[in-house]
Amino acid sequence: ERARACASERARVRERERACESVRERECVREMRVRESA
Repeated sequence: ERARACASERARVRERERACESVRERECVREMRVRESA
């Protein structure tokens, strides 16, 4: 039971990290576009 809870917690952390990655990626792309237009 504890192992399953730990696994689901790890999955939740991984989901949060993936969401953070995509946000950072979008910000990076926006920054590159701003540099190109400048």
